Amino acid sequence: MAPARWLFWHRRDLRLADNLGLAAAAAATPAVTGVYVLDPAVLEAPTQAPARLWFLVESLRELQQRWREAGSRLANWLGRKVLRADLTDPMSGFFMVRRSAVEAVAPRLSTSGFKVLFDIVASQETPLKIVELPYTFRAREAGDSKLDNGVVVQYLGLLVAKLSQDVISPRFLMFAMVGASGVVVHLLILRSLLPLGFSWAQTLAALGAMTSNYLINNAVTYRDRRLKGLKLITGYIKFCVLCSVPLAANVAVATVVFERGPAWWVAGLAGAVVAAAWNYVTTSRAVW
Repeated sequence: MAPARWLFWHRRDLRLADNLGLAAAAAATPAVTGVYVLDPAVLEAPTQAPARLWFLVESLRELQQRWREAGSRLANWLGRKVLRADLTDPMSGFFMVRRSAVEAVAPRLSTSGFKVLFDIVASQETPLKIVELPYTFRAREAGDSKLDNGVVVQYLGLLVAKLSQDVISPRFLMFAMVGASGVVVHLLILRSLLPLGFSWAQTLAALGAMTSNYLINNAVTYRDRRLKGLKLITGYIKFCVLCSVPLAANVAVATVVFERGPAWWVAGLAGAVVAAAWNYVTTSRAVW
């Protein structure tokens, strides 16, 4: 069975096209990440010609751009599958649309203003008539791409929201994913602290997961409302206070389940699930 994600090491061949090694990796797994190891000794070598160093840096910049374009093509392909519309670039931020088309779906649009064109087209009950005018971007001369892991998660959340007819909101999906990571953190801490006694270990594990969830949610789920500086600290205090309300129920339920005989991880999971719904509803309103 192929691993979930492979790393492809660009050593001498800095191309995506006509690269036999990369093609073989892509055939083995749908998830491939390209890497290049830049040895500081190469940059600082006294025999390194400036022209050769310039060529290497420019080649790496072009390679980085090609990988980003490959990711954009995948995102567009997924978007077209969800839209079921003949739209070349549903991720584009350069478009015009009639006001009536926006007003018709305004209550169903994402409040984060993320990928607005995709959101408008996917929310229509009657398919829109779409006309595309081709244009070509020049090479980026300044600034950096906004594409990062947070944007990828937001986009996947928007896809799920539209597939579910907006029953599942993108933000709730991201909050749930962060909560799932918190469960892993919770169980790891719980397992390592069992010698302290189950109740103490469960309490500390819940606090550790709470802290992890807060920091990740602030960076990813609520990136458009991200708290910084003093607000990050006061937000953490509010988050802890709100999450401490179901904390007692978390520990109580987990302890009862544990005393009835199931494995420690079943008891820990039961306690974590009890607190999840409360945390989302209260913190989304009071913290962010």
